[in-house]
Amino acid sequence: MWETEIELTVAQAADANKVIDQLTGQLGLYTFENCGERLNVALPLLKASIDMGAAATRLLMIDPVQYGNAAEAMFRPQLERYLRAVYFASPNLTTDKQVVA
Repeated sequence: MWETEIELTVAQAADANKVIDQLTGQLGLYTFENCGERLNVALPLLKASIDMGAAATRLLMIDPVQYGNAAEAMFRPQLERYLRAVYFASPNLTTDKQVVA
């Protein structure tokens, strides 16, 4: 009954995972040498967010019915890490003093 929806979910998760793998590859080029405090805080948060997205899409690729709830539960902590990365990386949102503290 739900075969079409399951196949579509798996296909979309696979497409999303390809993009995530590309992002992971690009972020891997950044090193922590000679970077400021902002990047020392923001990059690990961004990488953690992307890793959680990769885990969620892989769960959906395996079995969206069995693991769909787990993948959905990962969305909030993934989004929180992403928003923290944006917050700490942006000089318009936080000062250098706040980043260090």
